[in-house]
Amino acid sequence: MRIILLQPFYFPWIGMFDMMSRVDKFIFYDDAQYSKQGWQTRNRIKSYNGAKWLSVNINQKYKLGTPISEIRVNHQTRWREHNLNQIKEAYRKAEYFNEYYPLIANFLKGQHEKLMDYSVGSVKLVADILGIDVEIEFSSKYNIASSHGPQKVVDICLAAGGSEYFDGASGQEMYDRAFFLNQGVTINFHDYEHPKYRQLHGKFVSHLSVLDLLFNEGLNSLEILRSGGKNNF
Repeated sequence: MRIILLQPFYFPWIGMFDMMSRVDKFIFYDDAQYSKQGWQTRNRIKSYNGAKWLSVNINQKYKLGTPISEIRVNHQTRWREHNLNQIKEAYRKAEYFNEYYPLIANFLKGQHEKLMDYSVGSVKLVADILGIDVEIEFSSKYNIASSHGPQKVVDICLAAGGSEYFDGASGQEMYDRAFFLNQGVTINFHDYEHPKYRQLHGKFVSHLSVLDLLFNEGLNSLEILRSGGKNNF
């Protein structure tokens, strides 16, 4: 069984959905440490004056090491309305705006307590739109607190019944193939060449939120994002 273990990101880039489409089980790394500098609360869309951030507003005071699953959202600001206004302004002239905007709006109008409701929820929503059918679990299910780093990844993979672990390209700098193989797990890394597709607002910009692809290419989105994947599975 091929497994991927990734932190939950907010409307992530298209490469993550290519990875998701190539595994048997997708595990959200929900007990990983929260980082305000990462992609857990934000991503970019393309507006008429360049890339802009979509962000989830969270309560600010968290101790170092707080897991993602415990991060709560701040609804004292109108961040959801702001996100929707940004999306509407950026994509109202896109070919598939009328088809997908109501789904995104319905999702963001929901008021939830935790960050994961929005990050995990955004991934599940887009996967459903794209037609990606994969088993989804959460790392906290396995309650593996005794190991850390690469060993924890191996332990989660084995506990989930995985014999093959699929990781992002950056994992090549962190993980040793022999370390995994010696414990019965084969590891492969994502080989991805970002495809170009139709965009509004001038010169093509890569590595945006998957929303950019959806609004511009609609039902062709899955085929396009998978065209960038070079892994032979």
